Amino acid sequence: MQKLIKISLLLTIAIAISLNGCKQRAANQVAKVPPEYKVFTVQRAPYQRMLYFASRLMPLNCQPLASPADGVVTQKTFQYGQEVKSGELLFTIQSLKEQTDYQAALTRYFQAKQDFMHNSQDYENNAKLWEKGIVAKEVYDNSQRAYFTSRLNLLQAEAAFKKFLKTPEELKVLDQLSSPDIGNLDRILQFDKTVREINVYSPLNGLAVFQEKVGGDSKFVNVGDEVKVGQMLICIASSQGLSLGIQVNEANIQDIFVGQRATVTMDALADKGMLLQGYIESIETQAKGGDQLPTFFVRVVIPKVTVEQAKLIKIGMSAKVGFSIKHEPHILIPIEAVDHYLDKAKVKTLDKATGKITETIVETGETTINDVAIISGLKEGDQVLVPNKTD
Repeated sequence: MQKLIKISLLLTIAIAISLNGCKQRAANQVAKVPPEYKVFTVQRAPYQRMLYFASRLMPLNCQPLASPADGVVTQKTFQYGQEVKSGELLFTIQSLKEQTDYQAALTRYFQAKQDFMHNSQDYENNAKLWEKGIVAKEVYDNSQRAYFTSRLNLLQAEAAFKKFLKTPEELKVLDQLSSPDIGNLDRILQFDKTVREINVYSPLNGLAVFQEKVGGDSKFVNVGDEVKVGQMLICIASSQGLSLGIQVNEANIQDIFVGQRATVTMDALADKGMLLQGYIESIETQAKGGDQLPTFFVRVVIPKVTVEQAKLIKIGMSAKVGFSIKHEPHILIPIEAVDHYLDKAKVKTLDKATGKITETIVETGETTINDVAIISGLKEGDQVLVPNKTD
């Protein structure tokens, strides 16, 4: 009996050892993965993706400077993008209309001054004669009215003429007209023909730039160009910050918002590692675009740049504006795990129980730099084979 018990125990131990070996071999079989792959366990996680838009660097704030008259630019003393100082001469404009108006105002002033001097003398004489009873009261009253009328006309003509006087040299013209000499008038008019030009000065410190109009129909103003009164000659920009305009299509407009942070890089300064930080200042609420996909204009501002950055940055440089878009948790897998064949996306999945590798069709969604979102075909806990990266 004891012998049978021992034999039974030995058989039980042998069976247990055999079963344990089978389990170990099965486990080894499950864990065996081709060396060119690694196993990725599917899970849900929040993710971010980047939206990028092409643009150009423009000034943050810009004060336009318009032409004061019709004419031709005869002098430009700066280069576009150059820093200028308040009061610095920027343009000289020669204008025939301005010169004609100047001469007409000068002539009216001269005539008004002549009339006033004549009526003043006449009034003074008639006042003395009326006191002595030599002339009638009506003659005295008429000379008094003519005196006051000519005085008013002189004040109006002087005010109109002074609008053209901008330099100390020109202000001396009034003194030169003290003598009622027609030859003096001719001399002054000849003087005006040789020197009469309009100087345009910078109203403040900043960068001399030209702000393009929407549609790109603007051009730089240079020597020899004809300009119209009110036409923008230049824009004096602040050097403290920058702005960019981008067009965002209707598919992406819901992903951005006013105040959202933006990163700005420039291809021309890529080797400098320059990265500027800005934010969305405004988003237009009406789309533009005809047959094309409607887009919304978005203004991005960079409120401040360092002195070192300002030395390298040039207005008009091409730039890339990026926004980080955050998403709720989703199933993500490495992008290299997905194979595409015709119009289908497939991944290799590993059966944890049997160690069998199968191809599974999946529906993909948005992608990031490294990952792709899976809309259907996988669930949390699934194991996906990802090719090992090779150099």
